[in-house]
Amino acid sequence: MTEWAWTTADGNVTARNGRLVLRAAGIRNQRTGKHATITVSIDGHDLDGDLFNFERRDDREKLGRKAWAKLDAEEKKEYPLDFLQDALYRFTLRIWPEFTKCADSIEIGSDEEPVAPTFPLYPYIMDGAGTIPFAPPKAGKSYLLYLWGVSIDADCSLMWPVDRRRVLVVNLERSAESVKRRLWYVNEALGVDGSRRLRILNRKGKRLESVYDSVANIIQAEGIEVLLLDSISRAGYGKLVDDEIANSVIDALNSLCPTWVALAHTPRADASHTFGSVMFNAGQDIGVRVNSKRLATKPTLGLSLEVTDPNDLAPPPMEIVALDFDGFHLAAVRKAEASEFPALVENKPIDLADQCFEFLMDVGKMSAGDVADQLGLSDKQRPNVSKIFNKDPRFRVAGRDGHKVLYEPKTS
Repeated sequence: MTEWAWTTADGNVTARNGRLVLRAAGIRNQRTGKHATITVSIDGHDLDGDLFNFERRDDREKLGRKAWAKLDAEEKKEYPLDFLQDALYRFTLRIWPEFTKCADSIEIGSDEEPVAPTFPLYPYIMDGAGTIPFAPPKAGKSYLLYLWGVSIDADCSLMWPVDRRRVLVVNLERSAESVKRRLWYVNEALGVDGSRRLRILNRKGKRLESVYDSVANIIQAEGIEVLLLDSISRAGYGKLVDDEIANSVIDALNSLCPTWVALAHTPRADASHTFGSVMFNAGQDIGVRVNSKRLATKPTLGLSLEVTDPNDLAPPPMEIVALDFDGFHLAAVRKAEASEFPALVENKPIDLADQCFEFLMDVGKMSAGDVADQLGLSDKQRPNVSKIFNKDPRFRVAGRDGHKVLYEPKTS
């Protein structure tokens, strides 16, 4: 065996001893520790690799045992298990110091005029950029997310110009069955076969922080080019009003995939920006303010899309998208005329009655108190939900659950 040779390039750290190579890629420091994808190779052939916290002994030793088991008899004599385990231990000790060495600065510039940015979906999703669509709860954001995802993944330009990419949706908000139903109708609304598959990681109730490694593995293994997250409120790194936490969320998204979209809620009293730290605005490349309005005469939801504070492009005109429903499911999607939704053209925020209607269109029947809980209303706002259900002609009584009166939207 020879001396170890170390190299650091393109953010990767590599150690070589004759035929044996240890490599760390995707190196990052998270709140839960220092992580990297560590691979053990011999003669250019990868024996095994895994993404884990390389400060943890158990994961490191597990990788060593799995890799050593794949060596042939002669290779095991040349590189005994205790040697490989010791090598991995010493390697992990040096990953972070090697990774953080101060690199020489270089002069940078371009000999040719830069090319224009490219878009998986114009003008809202740009290659190498992060997009945050933001709106009050139950304003139609998730429909928009799946419409974008299917359009890109299926190379469907019915609604927006697209350039096909492989898409992964990370769903932390809804049940797998709910997503499956919604995907069928989104497919059909876009003119795609209803049974067409879209790669989705369903982890309702989990946090991005806890599924980070799973997402990273899928992106690497499947060649994912656009990541869609529902939603930032499930990031799990801490309170979103904290600047450092907001930076951690943005850093996590950027390290997972250069091109990403993450849905965000707005504060209760102000729908003009994302809830939480101003660092979300600083970290995004494209913000999309989403406002919504239901038509009183038919089950159609209008979504206004307004690009805010974009990097590297001029703000496009606001557009309005109409989602036509048949009962409780999406039947069609189309460009809407401004005359259909004058309140959206004037940028009036969605009112509480519309939020309640959109919410029940999504979940079915529910009591006024439970709707108030789900919308996160203050004690002062809660009584207004009952008043809306009793006075607004769009709602009707749907039965009882014990002492609770259940309401549902009228769909015909």
